[in-house]
Amino acid sequence: VRDEGGGGIAGARVIAVVIRGKNTRGLDRVETTSAPDGAYRLDALIPGVEYFIEAWAEGHAPGGRLVHSAGRQTIDFELGPGGGIEGRILDKSTGLPIPEARVMVIAGLVNRLSPLTTVTDPAGRFRFPAVSPGPVLVFGAEADGYPASSFTLGGPDGHVVTKGEVRAIDLELEPGVRVAGRIVDSRGRAVAYATVTFADPKRRSESTRPAISASDGAYQVEGLRPDTTHEVRIRAAGFAPYVQDEEARVEIGQGFVELDFTLEAGATLSGVTVDPDGAPVPGARVAIEARGGRRVAERVQDLVAVSGPAGAWSIVGVPPRTELVVRAEHDAWAPAESPPMSVAAGENREVGLALGRGARIEGRVLDVRGDPVADARIRWGPVGEDEERRTRDAFRADQVLGPRVVRTDRDGRFVIDRLAAGRLVVKVEAEGHPVWYRRDLLVPKAGDAMPLRVELEDALEIEGRVLDRTTGRPVAEAWVYARREDEAEETERDPGRVKPLVSVQTDADGRFVLPDLPAGRYEVVTWFAIGYRTAAQDRDQESARQVGLEAGAKGVEFRLVREGDGEAD
Repeated sequence: VRDEGGGGIAGARVIAVVIRGKNTRGLDRVETTSAPDGAYRLDALIPGVEYFIEAWAEGHAPGGRLVHSAGRQTIDFELGPGGGIEGRILDKSTGLPIPEARVMVIAGLVNRLSPLTTVTDPAGRFRFPAVSPGPVLVFGAEADGYPASSFTLGGPDGHVVTKGEVRAIDLELEPGVRVAGRIVDSRGRAVAYATVTFADPKRRSESTRPAISASDGAYQVEGLRPDTTHEVRIRAAGFAPYVQDEEARVEIGQGFVELDFTLEAGATLSGVTVDPDGAPVPGARVAIEARGGRRVAERVQDLVAVSGPAGAWSIVGVPPRTELVVRAEHDAWAPAESPPMSVAAGENREVGLALGRGARIEGRVLDVRGDPVADARIRWGPVGEDEERRTRDAFRADQVLGPRVVRTDRDGRFVIDRLAAGRLVVKVEAEGHPVWYRRDLLVPKAGDAMPLRVELEDALEIEGRVLDRTTGRPVAEAWVYARREDEAEETERDPGRVKPLVSVQTDADGRFVLPDLPAGRYEVVTWFAIGYRTAAQDRDQESARQVGLEAGAKGVEFRLVREGDGEAD
């Protein structure tokens, strides 16, 4: 961790937090402190997982970036003085200040940004003294009794934080809707200690803090967005969550809304997880997976248990009349899955789950000359029926990859084991080669999958600069990406193909190098640059786009038009 002069910063905190996804359900957090020369080491990261890593030191603007953990990496942070953001959070209807409002800002450039939070004082004022210079990407506030409010990507006025200056931003919050009612069971008896939250499906986040029902079943929440459809989430021991749209979705009007809810007794599923020889398997993760679409599946994702020393597990509150399966996972074995089932309210059912040895995929990684590629990294993940379309490009395919990583030996060979039947996406990475993906590999229900031959092309680059059209000066830290022009045709001919995405940022001299490109013709686009008109604001911006570039091209130039300038001739 260095300052702008290149000197080490002692005592800087460096924190790594897992970016949660389909295959990283837990929240892993690793922290360390830099030495007197600024050196730090994070040595407990999970291989193959995406982390957000932040460096923070008193008197400096924080810096953070997304990192894919794979082997040993050297990542330096340069922390400098930032700019400030201050302002007030006010009630839009009365103009009065809102104390104890929670304010959040994300500002800066992609390799320096970091989220910051604070709370307003009794006068509704807040202050961030050290914010990373650059555009305000997200600014928002929330307070009890008010829906959360925010703006993104530059904000309504294109707010930009400048080093050594203070940017004033005020935000007005609209008072929200108050909802109250009672929680009862199917016999009309009060359900106490139920937690009640409302979520806005469009924002995919909880809109209120959880309320807990009283001894008479009464609850009250405030701050819902008016005239919207919300999703109610009610959790109470022994009762089933709402899973179908007709019961989980409610219409919220304005002012005050009275809503009562009736909970149905859930079923109880229990059993023992065993290995292929019938021995109990402790520490297996057992979860309910509901069929019927993504929303239904999300509503039961909290129904999870871990098998005990004798392999026993139990899950209560399982929703009745819903098609579901029970799935067990353990690091040492292939997953086990029950046949699809539906349970009745209050039912007790035993479910046997026998973990397996699983199938194997043996493969070999070669280059275009047929020579073996040693130390290539292979990752994979299951592709569900609802995820097939979502894995068509590299960004989305990466989100379904699991945390396990295997590497090829000196002869380019590898083995993936403990695989459950179904479709897989596989990713292969090796230095000096474009990334290789497939999303149509099938693991049979019996026996092993077909051997996999991976042929890696030689990597080419496209080099160039991004400049100011008027002055000719370099544009630093602009984002540039490359996309193959024949990608649509390739995907149509080969549906198992995953579209590659290669994106980089320009250096202080405006230079960029797009690495690891296979041979072909490319469209190269300047997607974002502070203060300039780019493809992020206008897809047809000609100054930000070039087509027909061959991989290996050098001397490519973009001359960008500044925002507010007239169109250049």
